[in-house]
Amino acid sequence: MYFIVAVYKQNKLLLEDAITMEEDNSFEDLLIETLGYITEEKVTLKFFNTLTNHWAGIRDLNTKLIFCKNFEPCQLQFTLNTTESESLEDTRTNINPLERMMENSKRLHLPTKHLFVNRKDLMFNDLIDLLNQKSVGWIIGIHETIGNSFVNKLIDLLWYIDPHHEKIKARGCTIPDIFLTLPQYQINETYNQFYFTGHHKKEQISSEKLETLIKTIESCVSQPWASQNIWKNIIGDIFNLCHIMRKYISYLKNVNERMKFINESDEPVRNIFNNISIETRESLQIINKKYDTISLLLQTSDDYELHFLDNYLPESKKDRYEFINNMKLKVPFTLYRYYHGNYLGTLNFIWKIFDDPAERSKTFEAQAITLANDMIPKFFTRQMKKNIAEKVLLIVILYILIFIYLHINSYSKF
Repeated sequence: MYFIVAVYKQNKLLLEDAITMEEDNSFEDLLIETLGYITEEKVTLKFFNTLTNHWAGIRDLNTKLIFCKNFEPCQLQFTLNTTESESLEDTRTNINPLERMMENSKRLHLPTKHLFVNRKDLMFNDLIDLLNQKSVGWIIGIHETIGNSFVNKLIDLLWYIDPHHEKIKARGCTIPDIFLTLPQYQINETYNQFYFTGHHKKEQISSEKLETLIKTIESCVSQPWASQNIWKNIIGDIFNLCHIMRKYISYLKNVNERMKFINESDEPVRNIFNNISIETRESLQIINKKYDTISLLLQTSDDYELHFLDNYLPESKKDRYEFINNMKLKVPFTLYRYYHGNYLGTLNFIWKIFDDPAERSKTFEAQAITLANDMIPKFFTRQMKKNIAEKVLLIVILYILIFIYLHINSYSKF
C-alpha cells in the first residue's frame, strides 16, 4: 500500500515522505520505517478522511495498515509529543539511527501484491503469500525490481501449464508439491478458468513456448540472490519444475515426430497382418443358450461362409469380452479378430469349418481370411491422400489439354 507520511514535533515538520508498505504491518511499523529508528516519545496519529475531508485520529498504533485500504494513497500525520521532564531526562535510551538503518536494510521484502483484476492477479498474490510463508524475500530496493521480475516470470510458467495439470500428470510428469499447495489447487480448482469456460480456441501446450518460459526462469535463478541459503529449497523446487517440464517437452517432440512420420508415409500406419488374430474352436454339443442364435446361423450356412459377428454381440464392452472368450457352438468354427487400436474397438468375423480336421481346406480358409481382410476399413495418411490428389490433378489437366487440342482442330477444318 502507498502512504504519504508527515512527522511533526513541537509544531515543526520534521520530514515528509511517500512510503510503500504491506497492509499486514502496523502504523507503528510505518512510523519506524519513516523515522529510521524507534522513538519512545508519545505519538499522536491522524489520517485524512477523504469522505468527510477532515483529519481523524487513530488511537492504537498497533492497528493494521489495511485500515486505510479504502483511502489509498492514505495521508498520515504523526506528531511527536515531548514533555519538559522527558526533554531533561539524560538517561533515556536512544537507538542509533545508523544501526536502525542497517537493520532495516537487512529486512526481507516481497513485491507488492496486485489489485485483484483477474485470476492471474489472484495467482500472483497467492504465490506472494506462499513465499512469505517460506520466509524468503529480497532486501529493500530490489524487491520491486529483481524480485517482481522473478515472480512474474514464474507466474507466466505456472499460468501457462495451469489448465493442463491432468494431461501433464497422465504423461508421468509430476509437478512439485510446493506449487500444488496454492489455494485454488487445494480445492481442486484452476486459476485459468477462462480456458475452460470461454468460447475460444483452446491453446495446446507448445514445446517452443514452454522451452522459452523455462529458459527465462533459469536465467532469473542464476543471479546471486538465488544462491542465498534462505532460497535453497525454493530454488531446488523451481529447478525440479523446469526438469519436469523438459521431460514433457521431450514427450511432445516424440509425438510430433511420430505424427510427422505417419503423415509423410506412403503406407497405412497399421498393417493388417500384424493386428489380426485367427483362432479355431471345436464344436460342443451342450452350449449356453445365449449362443443359440449364432450356432443356428452357422449350422444353416455353407462351410467357410463369412459372417460379421459384431451384429450378434452385446452392447457392453465387458459383456462382449466375456461373450467372445467363452463362446462355444455346436459346430466347429474359425474366429477372425482385427484390432483397430483406438476407439473403434475390434472387428470380429466368424465362419463354419468342416467337422473332420482332416477334411479342412487351407485354400478355403485363406479365401475367407482374404475376404475378411478386404472388409477392414483402410485409413489413409496425408501423404497417401496427397499422392492421389496429384495423380487426379494430372489426369484432369491431361483431359483439359486433349479437349483444347480437339476443339482447336475442329475449328481449323473450317
